[in-house]
Amino acid sequence: MLWRTLCDDTATYDFPVRAQDYFEKLILIWKTQSQSVNRRLTGTVPISAEVEEYASVVRIATQKADYASVEPNEMMECEVRKLIPKDAPLSCTTYEVSFNEDVLTVVFVPVQLDLSSQKNVHIPFPYKLSCVQTSSSSLRLILAVPNSIPDTECQWLLNNMFPALFKWLRFIDPKRVVRKTNALLDIESYSIRYRKLKENYGRQLVEKWTEKTDPKKFVYEDCGIAAYLLEFWRKRGRTPKKFADIGCGNGLLVYLLNKEGVGGVGIDIRRRKIWSELLRDTALIEAVVDPSKEDVALPEGVDYLIGNHTDELTPWMPVMAARIKCDFFVLPCCPFNFHGKYTARPGDSGSQYNAFLGFIREVCTRLGFIVEEDRLSIPSTKRLCFVCTIPPQGLARDVDEVIRKLTSPATNVFLPRSRVEQVRNCLNVPKDIRLDLTKRFFFKLLEADEGVKNGWRCGGAIELQKLAALLTVEEKQLMKQQCGGLQTFLRNQHQVFKVTGGMAKIRDWREDASRIFKKGKGSPSRSGVTPCWMAEYHPDGCPMKDTCYFKH
Repeated sequence: MLWRTLCDDTATYDFPVRAQDYFEKLILIWKTQSQSVNRRLTGTVPISAEVEEYASVVRIATQKADYASVEPNEMMECEVRKLIPKDAPLSCTTYEVSFNEDVLTVVFVPVQLDLSSQKNVHIPFPYKLSCVQTSSSSLRLILAVPNSIPDTECQWLLNNMFPALFKWLRFIDPKRVVRKTNALLDIESYSIRYRKLKENYGRQLVEKWTEKTDPKKFVYEDCGIAAYLLEFWRKRGRTPKKFADIGCGNGLLVYLLNKEGVGGVGIDIRRRKIWSELLRDTALIEAVVDPSKEDVALPEGVDYLIGNHTDELTPWMPVMAARIKCDFFVLPCCPFNFHGKYTARPGDSGSQYNAFLGFIREVCTRLGFIVEEDRLSIPSTKRLCFVCTIPPQGLARDVDEVIRKLTSPATNVFLPRSRVEQVRNCLNVPKDIRLDLTKRFFFKLLEADEGVKNGWRCGGAIELQKLAALLTVEEKQLMKQQCGGLQTFLRNQHQVFKVTGGMAKIRDWREDASRIFKKGKGSPSRSGVTPCWMAEYHPDGCPMKDTCYFKH
């Protein structure tokens, strides 16, 4: 069977590169993290050659040898991965067999055991990835498919898969360890658990949501965290009798765990409206937790602590757990130390957030906990968690002294957050500054590409980090004070910008209007209220004309 090149592109670097190092790392990321591109996947599971399943899958793949242009004996030196779907209608018995045709070429062959019943969760035909060293500082990535596969069946590969792989190739660090998602769990069991939570509770909660926040993000994120904890406890055989979710926020995680039969309570400084409207039967307590006190006022019988985006309480989670001698889970978000915003320490390297994670890891270790790290499969940029357990020999012998040294470097005292929530989602950026920044980014994007679509200049796409370079020192500081920073600022200027995959571009309402309003993110009723940005600032005016949803 002959192959044809479907697409290719060349990545250039400012330094010499070795094709084999970069290509091997790219293939490893694609095999283990393909769910970050294919949203129908939860993940992939390697199948050992000793398992009977392996032999049967390889046998079927061997039968496709003429189709994939490989010899049967080559198929025996291959890797088999089971593809785990997110949703039930997709095939649960789909595999992908991969092997090296040469050092810089890998062939992938799909094997689906239930062809008659369910849809393939991944790519349903063979494909091939190759890398060519075009110069000492440039690499060419090639994606090929069999001649018999028409372009109409390759749109996902062209529009989603290849752009993602090429971006990885450009910014890859061959020496960096690839961190797996849900590495401490059985991926298939997690997927089944997550699917059940989503079907049994998630969809109902989304429909009845009363908060102003995006229900799908918060509901399905908490479904993912709940599924993770339930599967972790099941695998370790240590389900808590009573957990306490410190800083529980909307209380959804507590609700989901309670529904699955795990007793526990949620505590937060501020009551949410959803508590009384949707979660009436869930034990949610409005109270201030002062973790600096030796006798932390937690409900009686608590034997597990949960810290889900606990902000200023994050470094105190291991301290509180050490004081009541229990295991805990913490998902860090905004960086804090024991007495305020986290500031760089001598010896810190890398980003502030990575330094902060190192600080939390150090606190847990010094107290004597066994510290395990994992990356959750949730819709959040902050998804690295610490799962900490007390070892058989117990915590540090002088744990009280360790706590004293960790928490009292000066005369500082812990200050809980205000009961009144501050708005830091870029909406409080002064109007004149907001307009100036929006215009600056808009015209930069417009100049990025001279392409014209039906008489209207669409501009180009630019990486967020390059747009950030347009900010002054004072403006960068202002963005750091907002939750989500520059990305949130751009997304708040929804009429003007579209932000996906770390890239920003000018929104073309001719493409997006029907989809966005169908999802309920806006409505035609805004017409005549919000001025049309394109009509006022775009050199070609508004492309929507009489059908525009905004005021002209």
